[in-house]
Amino acid sequence: FAIDMGILEDTPCKNIRMPKKLHKEADYYSMEEVTSLLEALRSLPADENKFRVAIYLGLFGGLRKAEILGLNWDDIDFDKNEISIRRTRMIKPKEGIYEDTPKTDKSIRTIALPQEIMSSIRLLNAQQKELKLQLRNKYHDSPALLRNDSGDPLYPQVLQRWFTRFLEKNNLRHIGLHSLRHTHASMLAYLGTDKMQVSTRLGHSQLSTTLNIYT
Repeated sequence: FAIDMGILEDTPCKNIRMPKKLHKEADYYSMEEVTSLLEALRSLPADENKFRVAIYLGLFGGLRKAEILGLNWDDIDFDKNEISIRRTRMIKPKEGIYEDTPKTDKSIRTIALPQEIMSSIRLLNAQQKELKLQLRNKYHDSPALLRNDSGDPLYPQVLQRWFTRFLEKNNLRHIGLHSLRHTHASMLAYLGTDKMQVSTRLGHSQLSTTLNIYT
């Protein structure tokens, strides 16, 4: 910028040698840990179904946290058992939740989901309609798939805190929500899924990202 403004004739940064970037292995659950996670999810009470849906979307959809929170009801196709990722929801300090476009162009995608996950999403839809009837004009009726009890989009911190407590309660190894995405990619790789299909499903802009980080 200083060069463009005519303040400097040349950049002092061009001779700097950057330190070598350390490669960090992606964390993910083993097959046995996934089995234990699913058993714990199935035993959740009905009022925690929104969290069950969120974890399912990470584990079986490979969605990023912001993509999970960014889903709206019109992104869900129950006839085809598909969901469309078109936006993200994140939070800014002092400003609250805001919407943005997905990470890359290829992050805008449509993926199929297993019937069990779609059944949980159907249940969530029925629960939200019931809550709207109970609260009437006090219910805000956001278009978001994942909402709090007032009908507003679910806050990212609420989901993360719930997941941490859930893992502790069920004696499961602590991993971040993003590691569910890693686990999804590893499950697909284990099943012998074509690498290009895995990359497309995850919404990566380059196949090398899938190969280097996830599998």
